[in-house]
Amino acid sequence: MVVKTGYLKNHIDKNGVVPQKERGAVVFEVENQQTYTYRELRPSLAFMMADEAQGFAIHIDNMWQKFPLEVTAMSGEMDINFCETNIGGAIELQPGEIKFHSLNIALSHTPALTNAHSQPPILKLNPDIFCSANTIPWLTRSITHSPLTNIVNLGLTGERNFFAKREAVDEFGWRNFGDIYADHEAVGYKGDDIFVSHYNNQYDPLQGFLKQWVITGDAKWKQLADDLFEHIVNIDIYHTKLDKQEYNGGFFWHTDHYVEAETATHRTYSKRQQKGVYEDHAGGGGPGSHHCYTSGLALYYQLTGNESAKNAVIKLGNWITYFFEGDGTLLGSLLQYRNRAIVRNPLTGRYPLDRGVANYVNVLLDSYELTANRQYVKRASSIITQTFHATDIIAERNFEDIENTWYYIVFMQSVAKYLWMCETVYGIDHDYASIKQSFLHYVEWIATQEQPYLVNHQKLEYPNDTWTAQDLRKIMVLNVALNYADTQQLKDSIGLKIDSLTQYVEDKLCNSDEKDSTRVLALIMQNNIGDISQIGITNNAMLEVSIEHSTTPFSFARFAWGFIKNYSLTKELRHLLIRFPQLRLK
Repeated sequence: MVVKTGYLKNHIDKNGVVPQKERGAVVFEVENQQTYTYRELRPSLAFMMADEAQGFAIHIDNMWQKFPLEVTAMSGEMDINFCETNIGGAIELQPGEIKFHSLNIALSHTPALTNAHSQPPILKLNPDIFCSANTIPWLTRSITHSPLTNIVNLGLTGERNFFAKREAVDEFGWRNFGDIYADHEAVGYKGDDIFVSHYNNQYDPLQGFLKQWVITGDAKWKQLADDLFEHIVNIDIYHTKLDKQEYNGGFFWHTDHYVEAETATHRTYSKRQQKGVYEDHAGGGGPGSHHCYTSGLALYYQLTGNESAKNAVIKLGNWITYFFEGDGTLLGSLLQYRNRAIVRNPLTGRYPLDRGVANYVNVLLDSYELTANRQYVKRASSIITQTFHATDIIAERNFEDIENTWYYIVFMQSVAKYLWMCETVYGIDHDYASIKQSFLHYVEWIATQEQPYLVNHQKLEYPNDTWTAQDLRKIMVLNVALNYADTQQLKDSIGLKIDSLTQYVEDKLCNSDEKDSTRVLALIMQNNIGDISQIGITNNAMLEVSIEHSTTPFSFARFAWGFIKNYSLTKELRHLLIRFPQLRLK
């Protein structure tokens, strides 16, 4: 018997053509020298082989879900081809991808194998143990009492649940399986067919799935997490050392906004996509710091012990470090200065207050949790202190320009995680008190000045309820800050803002037509933390620290000496050849 799997709609080739027009697997079965051919939509086969002494069965995990694949079993022999090409078109590879399959082999001393399709026992969790352990930041079962829980449950039970989304866009095949359909991008689409867009773990639904599994014990959340995890570590991460250093080992973005994936499959851009679809549309490029999510990977390792998850966190940490810090070469420093709006300014040492830096801090904190290497937290605290300070004039940050500055809330979340880690795992370091004071400085602004994003909808290019879900980030930061507020006035301001924002977000999302869209669900799962006032976060005594601005004034002599001291002609040439491959000798 030979089984071949085939393609459908979103698996177009480089010419925009779907090579295989029918879904399912083609089965060739030979009996009495006659060959019977038929198509099976969802084959889940266990191949059993035995002799007089012993028998065994082989079950291929997610066989049809990860096509193309061919299995031949006849005359006591079995052949598995994980890269079958005779399916009407060539397999088109993209740099840095990994193809991964796993098999289950069941052995028996008797030829009769009656339970070939048996699955491993389902792991039952006790949510109370996880919540009381205080090992997952701000995990509390109070989340289940929030009206937003009913929205999250739509991810499993709704008409457009995550499994239904997968079916709708045919998110199958080894490159696509495990990814989530970015259905929010299809709003307003007028075509007769489905709008294809891939999500690539934006806002870390992997972490969201795992938290839901821990809180509810429902194994379907774990199934979604397992599938997404494999997609992240094999497809989303750019496994190469041959591209630009700021791309190598990075995390690929989701499909570009408001356009179909076309030939980009899981990647962001395709030459077939239309141009200029939104303000500052780039239309090209590779991994970037604003799309780097590792907390789900770290949690996956902690819950399963899968080394691939740990390695992915460390790899992404190395990539994002290079992205911000460069390699110290002259050309690298010049590029850093040119890009100082998105990376560390090599002259001042300051970092931009944005989502990329938030991800940078978060990766370092995740890396510490997995390795216990204290250098990670030291670097994280140094980055935080070079990004904001208690003496900052917040009005100069221009937070009224929502489209270009809202990311500061994401940075505040990473600072909250740093404070939590110092209190629960790492210990109070020398920067803790000043960072907490800076955190409260910005919290006061949030409590007294921030409004729901859609109140200022005229400032937004695409006002929709993704912005309402983003408001949950403010509520999360304020809930954490309530444990640190050092005056009753600040406590009252924070409490009032929490109440008003929570009521607004719950009312608006519960009545929104967008509530079961992928991006809104991901944001709720990640940012809805419930009541954390009783989970053990302590307001450690404020240490005696100076709050004078810590940035050292720029000195060209100091900058030049640092560069000269570490200068290497070999490094300069290596960087030049990587940046300009046309200079390499043929």
